[in-house]
Formats: sequence, structure tokens, C-alpha cells
Amino acid sequence: MVIVNDWRIDPITVVTGMASYPEGILDTLKASRNTIVVEATEEAKKLGAPKAFNIIVLGAGARHMGFEKDDWIRVIETTVPPKTVDVNKKAFEIGYALSI
Repeated sequence: MVIVNDWRIDPITVVTGMASYPEGILDTLKASRNTIVVEATEEAKKLGAPKAFNIIVLGAGARHMGFEKDDWIRVIETTVPPKTVDVNKKAFEIGYALSI
């Protein structure tokens, strides 16, 4: 399974010109893999926390990793800075819900 953010993030090899970004990559992935496309950047902006897009992607993937949702929530509660716990939990929930 592949979880894909809707917003293109160029790897360093593309940024430095050592490689080019593969055209049509989403279509290629969809044709050969179970692919979930998550509009994580837009959802993070709606949440008012643009940097939380990575936790939205994590939430989308978490549904398919074989761990309990509550375990993921506990990890967030114990690993992110205290002032960001609530927004990260909300971001995780958004991603989790989007990956049905």
C-alpha cells in the first residue's frame, strides 16, 4: 500500500538537478499498488496547522499498519511537544478518517 500526499514534495535529488520528478507517478502507482491519495496539505491548512500534514499522512497510513488507533494516540501524546498534542491528535484523526 502506498499513502500519497496530494502536494508534491521533491526529493533532494530532484531539487539539486541530479534527477527529474517522474511524470504521471500517481497514475503509475494507482495502476500497480493499492494507493490512497490524501489531500493532507489542504486538510492541514483547514486545521490551521500547515505543518501538520505529515501527521495527517501518518493517520492515513496508521489505519493499515496493524496497530490499534489508541496506541497511535498515546504515542502522539507522549512524543510531541505538549503545546502541539491537541492539534497533532486532530491531524491524526483527520488522516485516519480519510483512509477508509
